[in-house]
Amino acid sequence: MHLRPKPTAKSKALRHLPNPPTPKPRLPFIGHLHLLDQPLLHQSLIRLSERYGPLFSLYFGSMPTVVASTPELFKLFLQTHEASSFNTRFQTSAIRRLTYDNSVAMVPFGPYWKFIRKVIMNDLLNATTVSKLRPLRSQEIRKVLKVLAQSAEAQKPLNVTEELLKWTNSTISRMMLGEAEEIRDIAREVLKIFGEYSLTDFIWPLKMLKVGNYERRTEEIFNKFDPIIEKVIKKRQEIRKKRKERNGELEEGEQSVVFLDTLLQFAEDKTMEIQITKEQIKGLVVVSFFSHLTRPCLDSQGKILKGSDAKVSMEERPGLTVPRAHSLMCVPVARATVATTLLS
Repeated sequence: MHLRPKPTAKSKALRHLPNPPTPKPRLPFIGHLHLLDQPLLHQSLIRLSERYGPLFSLYFGSMPTVVASTPELFKLFLQTHEASSFNTRFQTSAIRRLTYDNSVAMVPFGPYWKFIRKVIMNDLLNATTVSKLRPLRSQEIRKVLKVLAQSAEAQKPLNVTEELLKWTNSTISRMMLGEAEEIRDIAREVLKIFGEYSLTDFIWPLKMLKVGNYERRTEEIFNKFDPIIEKVIKKRQEIRKKRKERNGELEEGEQSVVFLDTLLQFAEDKTMEIQITKEQIKGLVVVSFFSHLTRPCLDSQGKILKGSDAKVSMEERPGLTVPRAHSLMCVPVARATVATTLLS
């Protein structure tokens, strides 16, 4: 699905593209929103594609939208013609606000997109950096395995979804920020609203009238985590300053690689081809942190699994990546030698 913004003078290719076939009727203000009659958005789009074909257009309120429903069409949109015609990404007002309007996934193709992509691939995710972070990952894996071993020893059910979320949360937070605790509490609220849509994003008069509490909730969440990220950035700046005074030597127990340090280094370097601002750093931190946490389900309790013949519910619920509606609950069974090692 590609939501096309209204064409501008700079998007000549997009402006002259004809729309694919569109269902009728298209109603005033709401467009085709009345056709989205299934609990989950993708279910409605699948049903419509069966009726109108693999490529059709809809209006989400006043937002023109092109829906592609085959792998071949996906490739045309996301690879072949992305840079020339389909290089914009729709953002909900919550995503735009909570990523400081600097989401790498949503930024249009251009110099900044190329620069940030190069930074991420060459400096943040290169083999050397990943290798240096191996001890950190091992520590976090051992923590979650210890929780599983304790549950197995006590023969008590464990919310595996919740534990995997904590593990991912802690690992990414330590890699990105150098710490794991402060931002964890707000993660649930951010993830929840990232997966929501508001009619105010599609029907502009409602946005001006401030109908509903979506915008208010977004601001409340922003006001909670912005001071936390600001505090973390200042703390890393102080650590970097002290490290320079020690000629780059690490203190005992200090983490050698933190992604945030790399971003701060680029921001301080005035010779960089593109100057990174603090707001852009915050946006990169938010996207890097929360993009790894969109899979697990957070809200519902699932059925406890006891035995290999138990069924796992694959029911979906609304969310940024359509997560499962029920958490995975089970009683772990560990090998005696492994459990003894982890519990010692």
